[in-house]
Amino acid sequence: MSTSLPPVKRLRDTHAEATRLALLAAARARFSEAGFAHTSLDEIAGDAGTTKGAVYHHFKDKKALFHAVYEALSQELIAAVASSRVREGTPADVALYAFLIHAGEPAYQRVLFKDGPVVLGTAECRVIDMRYSLGLITRLVEIQAPADLLAQPGSGILAQLLLALLVESAQLIASSSDPAPVLDGIHVTLDRMIKALSSPPTQR
Repeated sequence: MSTSLPPVKRLRDTHAEATRLALLAAARARFSEAGFAHTSLDEIAGDAGTTKGAVYHHFKDKKALFHAVYEALSQELIAAVASSRVREGTPADVALYAFLIHAGEPAYQRVLFKDGPVVLGTAECRVIDMRYSLGLITRLVEIQAPADLLAQPGSGILAQLLLALLVESAQLIASSSDPAPVLDGIHVTLDRMIKALSSPPTQR
């Protein structure tokens, strides 16, 4: 017996998914440029070529739509960092610098590091950050840190602390009126921390 969906239902599902993706794309553009507070669902629906009712069909409210955009951008950011080759250096140095560089791009900066903590709350942002970013940070720590340090009690907290430091650094850059020197200063500090992390015990 065939388990395939009837043609009408397949067409309906395809249209619904296309509408959802169009809404996410329109919301991303609006939230990135104007911010959450200055974006209306009417504007998003108009940009997506659909109705406000369609927005509520897919998302509970504007905050839920923002949450979906935040989550998508979080995934996108960590994928960009993982594949980035912005400079020469150790995997940890390259990835951390790439995180700061990509985090300064307008969409990430506005949605993830300016509006995100205000709209969703820092606790929810942290849950999403941990979901998508902690795995990469943990692997970098395992590559960079000496075995004796990883064997110490509490070493598993190191990746979480480093992730929190990166997020706070990105927020500092996002809130600065002159982000370039802030980025440079943060990178110098992180570079020293990475070198200290990978140095032999007698040098730490």
